[in-house]
Amino acid sequence: MGSGVLLVSSLVDLWKRHAGPWTPNLDNAETLAGIRATLRACFTAVPHAIRETLFFFFLIFLLRAALRNQCFAAAAFALIFAVANLFSPDHPIVSGVLSFLILGALAFVVLRWGILALATALLVSSLIGSAPIPSSCVQQARRKPGCKRDFELP
Repeated sequence: MGSGVLLVSSLVDLWKRHAGPWTPNLDNAETLAGIRATLRACFTAVPHAIRETLFFFFLIFLLRAALRNQCFAAAAFALIFAVANLFSPDHPIVSGVLSFLILGALAFVVLRWGILALATALLVSSLIGSAPIPSSCVQQARRKPGCKRDFELP
């Protein structure tokens, strides 16, 4: 789920590049500084994932109690946070719809598989999302399929 969120985010970012005004996401390059910086990024992502999980779970719990229906609670949860993206300056409808789908998927995960699955999804998306991609990987991905890559054996 965590890598799925990042995949959808990357696809939307790619679409926004071709659709109109686009600003790049400037990744944090601290993890390239060494093992201490990488461990720091990993250890700081854990409390954030736990806090967001508990907040999301509590909000879904309140919505389930108030609306008395699991599906309505998931839709209301996704709608509460997706409305904020409708006011974004770049492609508000696309951002709002995709936020609604991603948050609906997170609500489905917590309602179907529980709080641990949601915490894992948020942690994975935070860890993978904060890792910068070195330019050598980008250059290798742009090569033609017949070209030999650096990581292949001779």
